[in-house]
Amino acid sequence: MADGEVGKEETKVLQAVIGKRSSDPEWQPEPVAGPLHSLTALLDWRQGDVDPLLRAFIPKASRLPELSRAGPRTLLCHDMKGGYQEDRFVQGVSTNDPYTFYHWQQLDLFIYFSHHLVSIPPPGWINAAHRHGVSVLGTFITESKGGQQFCREMLATKEMLCKAAEQLVLIATVYGFDGWFLNIENDVPVELMVNLVEFVRYLTERVHAALPQAQVIWYDSVLRGGKLNWQNELNQENKVFLESCDGFFVNYNWTREGLRRTRELAGDRWNDVYVGVDVFGRNCPGGGGWSTHVAIAMIREAGLSTAIFAPGWVHEVLGKEDFHENQLRFWNLINEYLPTHSISTLPLVTTFCQGHGKHLYFNGEIEKPGPWHNLSAQQVQPLYVDTRPEALDRPSDRKIPCGEIDATEATDIVAGGTSHLLVQIHGPGATADRGARGKDRDDDDAATELESTFRSLKMPGPGQHIENDGSWVRLRSCSDDAFTGGCSLLMEGQLGRDTRHLAVKILRLSIPAPDTTLLTYVYKVDQGTGVTLGLNVTTLDDDICRLESVFTVQGGTHWPASLDEGDKIGHDLLEKCGGKFGNNWTLRCYRLRVQNCTLQDIFLTANKEQGSHRGSFRFRVGELKVLNAESLMEPLPSISHVNAWDVSWSEERVQGFPPRLLLSAKLHWSLGREAVSCFRVLCRAGESPPTLLGHAYAPAFHVLDLEVPMPASSNSLMLEFLVQPVSLEGFVGSLDGAVRYTLDYCSPSQNACIIQG
Repeated sequence: MADGEVGKEETKVLQAVIGKRSSDPEWQPEPVAGPLHSLTALLDWRQGDVDPLLRAFIPKASRLPELSRAGPRTLLCHDMKGGYQEDRFVQGVSTNDPYTFYHWQQLDLFIYFSHHLVSIPPPGWINAAHRHGVSVLGTFITESKGGQQFCREMLATKEMLCKAAEQLVLIATVYGFDGWFLNIENDVPVELMVNLVEFVRYLTERVHAALPQAQVIWYDSVLRGGKLNWQNELNQENKVFLESCDGFFVNYNWTREGLRRTRELAGDRWNDVYVGVDVFGRNCPGGGGWSTHVAIAMIREAGLSTAIFAPGWVHEVLGKEDFHENQLRFWNLINEYLPTHSISTLPLVTTFCQGHGKHLYFNGEIEKPGPWHNLSAQQVQPLYVDTRPEALDRPSDRKIPCGEIDATEATDIVAGGTSHLLVQIHGPGATADRGARGKDRDDDDAATELESTFRSLKMPGPGQHIENDGSWVRLRSCSDDAFTGGCSLLMEGQLGRDTRHLAVKILRLSIPAPDTTLLTYVYKVDQGTGVTLGLNVTTLDDDICRLESVFTVQGGTHWPASLDEGDKIGHDLLEKCGGKFGNNWTLRCYRLRVQNCTLQDIFLTANKEQGSHRGSFRFRVGELKVLNAESLMEPLPSISHVNAWDVSWSEERVQGFPPRLLLSAKLHWSLGREAVSCFRVLCRAGESPPTLLGHAYAPAFHVLDLEVPMPASSNSLMLEFLVQPVSLEGFVGSLDGAVRYTLDYCSPSQNACIIQG
């Protein structure tokens, strides 16, 4: 069935007379994420009471290595002002400066922590983590006297503890997260300790049966005898809990000798022990803050996993104004100790949006003005690289806005990483992106020359740097301009006199390539003097890998040629994306015909043109895709049966202004088996053009206080809600094919409304 036919057949018409909003004090137009506070609330929780908007929509992506094989691992425990801040608003909030996180490629596990009995992660965190293949845990915590009483009640009988555990399993399943962090920070009567251990074992067994790769992790707190006494290591007093679940979170006040004992006692489960690092530095080795890397280095030397606690320090303590700059600098200082994971599924699509922005963009144009924040909108994030020497120092008071560049700030370059190469530098004479610059010499000669001048740089420790010719590069997110979403990836830097090409890794992959792979990106040039933007890709199995239309540089590195503007595949792709883009955004497309290849890494390249001696550059990348070319032939996903309920109205009167009519309603729709990335929800009043209300990350959307035209007493008005599914490849169907819900409404002064359906 064609898109237009679906839209026509599934149009719904509602006859409504404007009335007052419900007077029920429990009526709430938008669900808000929150915790459970009592045993009664836990036992009485029912699956049917959960609003669809509170459930995570994005399945967890595949990545390598898998959690069961990764080690040493990295866990992040999110403790931000008691939890449930701006993130509790599941449809987003109008702000551009909340705390957010985007270094997912360095994580294995994420814990949403707060000091409530049952902390259920808001769906935005789950969706963002799952896009990157990261498991998310909720928190089950008891504390002080109230916690003691709770434990007495829950652990009184095996029947009661099993019922509580079953409820926790069901909660994780319904909300879509991946397990639990257990934190019992109160004394437990010694006679109930057998039941506490049984609770941990039973919960772990049941959650494993319900959820793939589920995890239950225990916090270093209560001892086997029931006494609350943080050990700051794994020992015989608490080892029973590691034996009962998937992991053990060591308290923060450990010593180097305690790490040695922990490693020895853990045996072959050493990677299941997560040693805590408090970024606030409370009696933690190294003191936290900008010295957090000191503690992490000690943990890695001991061969153990690490748990980074409260990284929101950069937002809470250092403030909102310089948050993103401080966040990047903080993670730049610890990146060398955090192994990077590989994305391993297609399609891979990202607009680099971090889930916030000054405006909401679509295909290069502002579609919805004003600041916004919604973690569910966060896309796959790149590896943020900053090779300026000052990036490894403590932050200065000076701030560089993302609309400005200062090419004189850095004279040295540092790059790379101890676990993987991040930056490649090539010397004079080598040829790079032939699609951008043309082919001016034989491919084999160019490959040989480039191979002979190839060199790599390792990431130094804090305070160290490597001398070079003045080349540097920095990747960061910027919300001053975007292609789709709220942010673009800004690549800025300088090529020195001896550097012809600089390649910076943005994504680490492990993807078996289809026979024909499309690599595309959308970009614009903010500033460039004799420098062009290009792309290269590496493969793992270059001995058997065969690629057409590329030439190999070194060790499986390939420089593909971009397709000509008249190429049919490029033309079809542009049409699938909705035609030409606004505001100087340009699509570049690469086609790889391959056999037996595994894509490994994607690099963006800055390439000096012939005759240039030194050049600064600033490129803005708005989208990147790695697709199976056959996906261009697939039909777009479709939905059906859009309905509304809880339709309510209110009239707002402000002295000196005409009255405003506000509408609230809850929309929901059915989705077939097709997978989608999100839904675009639009509204049209009468014959006016449709306007975007927002994006939905579940098959539901709540319309909140939408101002609509006030009908005259003699006629009715029509309002349409349109829903467009967005495919996993990022393609959107036409508005003509959007499924819609039509609402005809009239003034209550009329005796009757005559509706033409």
